[in-house]
Amino acid sequence: MRRVRAAVAGRLSATLLIRYLDLKWSRSRAREARAAWIPAQRGHSSGQVVRDNLARVRTALDEQGVRHLLLPAKDEFSPKLVVSASDAMAVRRALAGLSSTDGWSVTFRETSQRAGGDSSDFLVAKAWRNIDGPERRLTSKRETVRILAFAELEAGTPRVDGETFERGTLHRRTSQPATPFAYFEPREWESYAGDSRATPDLPPLIDAVVDPIDVVYTWVDGSDPHWLERKARKTGSIQTEGYNDAADVASRFANRDELRYSLRSLEMHVPWVRHVYIVTDRQRPSWLVEDHPRVTVIDHEEIFTDPSVLPVFNSHAIESQLHHIPGLSDRYLYLNDDIMFGRPVSPTLFFGPGGVTKFFRSNAVLDIAPPSPRDLPVLSAAKNNRQLIADAFCVTVANKFKHTPHPQRKDVLEELEASLPAVFASTSRSSLRHPWDISIASALHHYWAYASGRAHEGEIRYSYIDLARRDVDLWLARLRHNRKVDVFCLNETNASPEQSAHLDRVVPAFLETMFPVPSTFERE
Repeated sequence: MRRVRAAVAGRLSATLLIRYLDLKWSRSRAREARAAWIPAQRGHSSGQVVRDNLARVRTALDEQGVRHLLLPAKDEFSPKLVVSASDAMAVRRALAGLSSTDGWSVTFRETSQRAGGDSSDFLVAKAWRNIDGPERRLTSKRETVRILAFAELEAGTPRVDGETFERGTLHRRTSQPATPFAYFEPREWESYAGDSRATPDLPPLIDAVVDPIDVVYTWVDGSDPHWLERKARKTGSIQTEGYNDAADVASRFANRDELRYSLRSLEMHVPWVRHVYIVTDRQRPSWLVEDHPRVTVIDHEEIFTDPSVLPVFNSHAIESQLHHIPGLSDRYLYLNDDIMFGRPVSPTLFFGPGGVTKFFRSNAVLDIAPPSPRDLPVLSAAKNNRQLIADAFCVTVANKFKHTPHPQRKDVLEELEASLPAVFASTSRSSLRHPWDISIASALHHYWAYASGRAHEGEIRYSYIDLARRDVDLWLARLRHNRKVDVFCLNETNASPEQSAHLDRVVPAFLETMFPVPSTFERE
């Protein structure tokens, strides 16, 4: 099938492919419209939806007197409840009370019935609420509540260790999803199962991330006349012969409201974030709520060790100071405003138990030559990082990193700054990206933590689009249709004036389609 699609794509023009994708999108929306949906509310959050769904299902089970147990998990998504197969009919009655007019859908995965068997039995029941946005369906599989009907064993049923189960033991059936516990003997079932209002839930699994996690954005509005004036005063006298041309291109500072939509994606898909910090240079988005309890705007002067070097217009310099944010959690995510979350994600995508961070290496590799102004700033910084890692750990690094959120540990960054004070100071005072900079948060942190046993490589589903591509409309159409990426990045390298004007139209329209529901971070 993939070969057929590739062959078709090779024969079709980009315009026809976009029309084809738009048709698929329209048909998908038409299919979704057949179900009963409820409109999304401002501040839509997948986490809140799954919590509400779980609470409503458990209340329905309580009302029918169905004893049940919430299985421990590594996150709050896709919760699983266990019931006894003997209560299957009562479960069906409970779920029948979830009204389709209120957006509920319920399905059952049936058992194969023997003659004279109980036709009420089932393997898995699923219940979820259909929530619709103005442009796209917002319900995901991760908000579905699953109910597993464990079988009741007869006395003398053998165990794998040679013993036998007690009569009435509830055991997972082989065709049911994997669970952290395969069975519950009567005493344990009596202890842990019951009414959701009275029975405590089991603790989360050991691989759950339970530490508070914050998010740090760096943001700039490159059209702000006051900011442009500060930039001209500071950088106008810099001799640029030793710099790469990409160190100071307008596209690096362009603002198309990406932060607004990145925050929408964060509230929709990353419900476990404790607090959001937006690091800026004397700026504030006009649409941002003034006193939101979960957002703090941080000025560069608040975090730079030496504020006299300000202003700076170099992301490497700004990154070197982020761990100085007052009140920042020990573990946090750093990301630019051109990165969006494409679907509900777990903290375990970015962190491991005990605070271990994860990183996502790119297939792009570094050449062996030393850094020079010929290199793009991201490449020269990576080469400088490579030398520092070689000096400290006697190992060589070869890869760059993907444009994703960057998991961070404050202790690693504090250790780096204490170990390399001159390097940090030099980078922090570089007004523009300099060939001798280092990229601390987005690269050096990961390799230093990896070499010292505090990080390991992770896996992430992501998409990267260079907005300067000639076929950017096709790539955006494909991404709109793809619901399977964890994160995506819309990065503009160096578009022409004509391309920039086109992007000013298409990028906001695309982002409004992807994230159509305003967040609580925005003014009403």
